[in-house]
Amino acid sequence: MSRDSLSPLPFAHLLKNPSSQHDKDGPMVSIPLNVLAELLNRPKKLYTLEEVAEILQCEKKFLNKFRENGQLIVLKIGSLVRIKEEDLNCFLENHKELSIHDEVLS
Repeated sequence: MSRDSLSPLPFAHLLKNPSSQHDKDGPMVSIPLNVLAELLNRPKKLYTLEEVAEILQCEKKFLNKFRENGQLIVLKIGSLVRIKEEDLNCFLENHKELSIHDEVLS
């Protein structure tokens, strides 16, 4: 696989060579459906452990406990550790406690 095929934006070549169609905002670009589907399935955000600790207002070592026991799913790329937004949301949902108000409503 060549380095060019690992571009972070698989349709970047389309943006450099837009079609001749234009609208009021400028050139229109046709994006193949398979490329669009891939883009829609990409994680919206990747967080570092430090960013998640800041969001949750906790220490990084607190998050490492959940990471070590498999409750917090992380991506490891070499020495980099990242957390997908949807995995963070899932983690938070799994650790949500019902309040008295929630129990009365159900």
